[in-house]
Amino acid sequence: MSIARIRAAAALSLVAGVLGAQESDRVVIHGFLTQGAGFSTERPWLGLGKDGTTDYRNAAIQVRGRLDEGRSIVVQLSHKRVGTSVVNQAQQDVALNWAFFQQDIGNGYVRAGRFAMPRGIYNEIRPVGVLLPFFRAPYNLYTEGVEVIDGVGAQQTVNGASRWATQFSAYAGGWDFRQVNFSVTDGRAIFVSQRVDRAVGGQVWQKFPVDGLRLGYGAQLFSANPLPLSQDAGRATGWQGQGSLDWTHRLVVVRAEAARFDSGTLRYDAWMAQLGLKPTEKLGIWFQTDNADYRSVFPVSAALRLPTGTIRFARTNSASVNYAFTPQFVARVEAHHNEGFNFDQFVPPFAPGPTGLRQLPAASGMSWLASVAVSF
Repeated sequence: MSIARIRAAAALSLVAGVLGAQESDRVVIHGFLTQGAGFSTERPWLGLGKDGTTDYRNAAIQVRGRLDEGRSIVVQLSHKRVGTSVVNQAQQDVALNWAFFQQDIGNGYVRAGRFAMPRGIYNEIRPVGVLLPFFRAPYNLYTEGVEVIDGVGAQQTVNGASRWATQFSAYAGGWDFRQVNFSVTDGRAIFVSQRVDRAVGGQVWQKFPVDGLRLGYGAQLFSANPLPLSQDAGRATGWQGQGSLDWTHRLVVVRAEAARFDSGTLRYDAWMAQLGLKPTEKLGIWFQTDNADYRSVFPVSAALRLPTGTIRFARTNSASVNYAFTPQFVARVEAHHNEGFNFDQFVPPFAPGPTGLRQLPAASGMSWLASVAVSF
């Protein structure tokens, strides 16, 4: 761990200590830290390589200040490290993650500023490691750079006391979409960022008279480049839709989600399923499949277009064992079997063939990660 990383973690701890000392009825502070160590056996994956790393963490300090009845300001500072991934190059040691004004209205609120996008099961609780069954939310559905929105949003719950409660969320604004791509000339990993704007979206969660069951659906429209490497393609309007199932029944948790992203020239489909077993109050055993395909006819340059076809981009099957010493302190060990083309090291999906480009076989590998998560 570098000196800069140590200073960043210490800075968050200092902020927490100072604010915690001043906590009152008008100021509430929460903190989250997940620290991991892991390695991959074949190819580097999400910052985990053969040499292993302990530079793997997700931390945040959240401060909520109440102005008066029903009004508040929320600020969240974050610190994230992803091992050897190039994602680190575009992240500040301490970043402003959230900063918004909230006005409570009835059984909901209106927000303005930078806040977590209401999207799916996990997006709004990504930093809270004690609530996640794995170190991170399923990556193919909850990629880097689609987390917060700069704009306005509202939420309202109808029939909140009923077993048929419905929650509506809506938002508008934009965000910086960040992702890892590879150079088409030398296969070098590069970090790409682009601005997504003129976005509008929403989500609905519906509860049912079945204990612990809720279903959700969300959608959004936005304007962005179809592909960050395709600067000659111009801007296009895209859309995303996502459906979610979340059911907790006694000692069993079942969760499933599917999403589609479509920019006109690129269609990205992702889906996941999770099964959680709770043999005891403290012990949790989780199984997960996290997958993605894409289908495209997109310009890599003015002269080169890849053929239409569905690529089995990622197949990740995972298992984890969690032990909650307390609700605020959780330790876990997890294993991931990865197959496809979503690695930190370039795996070419195509090669020249007798009649054009042909698809190549997918790569595979194992990754292991141990972590502890705390909150206060």
